[in-house]
Amino acid sequence: APNVLNNLLGKTYNYEVSLKDSLIVSKFSESPRYSRFIYNLFQETEWKGLLSAVPANVEGNISNNALGFFYVMDGVRKSIPIKDIRTGK
Repeated sequence: APNVLNNLLGKTYNYEVSLKDSLIVSKFSESPRYSRFIYNLFQETEWKGLLSAVPANVEGNISNNALGFFYVMDGVRKSIPIKDIRTGK
């Protein structure tokens, strides 16, 4: 599953860092409809368990019964030095 979904999975990770390290923060804009599509897609693929329901096609937004989802996404990326995080800059 993508790391962006960790909040949904309830997992946390601890990392040891030094003041020389940097944290790269990525922010993406996506529509609620695309978010639902991705969530449903992972429910049908990566998150299936032994007692899961019968597989189904995930509904997208492409016509003529094609599978998939067309989307455009904007994103920004920023590198923040750990020393700035610890000092609150």
